[in-house]
Amino acid sequence: MSYEIKSVIVNELAPNFSNIRLLNNGKIDFPSSTFAFQDRDIVHVRYKSGNFRRGIYLLASVRDSATDFTFDSNVYPFGTTVLAADVLGASVYRASGFTKISQIDFNVEVAHGLFSNEYKKYSTSKDFTLSINAENKRFFDSFDDYAYEGKMVIADFCNDYAYGIALRDNNYGLIKNVFNTKILFNVATR
Repeated sequence: MSYEIKSVIVNELAPNFSNIRLLNNGKIDFPSSTFAFQDRDIVHVRYKSGNFRRGIYLLASVRDSATDFTFDSNVYPFGTTVLAADVLGASVYRASGFTKISQIDFNVEVAHGLFSNEYKKYSTSKDFTLSINAENKRFFDSFDDYAYEGKMVIADFCNDYAYGIALRDNNYGLIKNVFNTKILFNVATR
């Protein structure tokens, strides 16, 4: 398996796109004639849906001058179309700085808002976390830069997915500067 963590934004795209559509094959049609995407670029598209701000992380695959964009529909629910007027902007991340990882584990926390002793449900929310194994990573030689980053992205090249992530507040157990525990991240859901 192959994963990469990236933290470098290479370009902020102004919201001058056409409609963004979900295609029948589960891929996203993200038309942008103003930017040349490269293979394995990650695109964070920000849009509004009604009165709510939403977001989706796309992984670009460039083949024969055609670019496909894929996403994880379990984490980023997407209707069928986002109108051009509702697109707020996009950020493109490129692999200029990355860390390869061999395995990630996803966790899902489902919380129900309940009312009274009848336990009437009035809301449900899902929060996602992921963890990476320590893999003999050295904190002060390779990972401490990530500890100070705000938002990062991770690419899953086996499934062609991308996610926005941020380190969880954590106490890292280090033995001789090497992690002895998993490293936990929150997953951005918009």
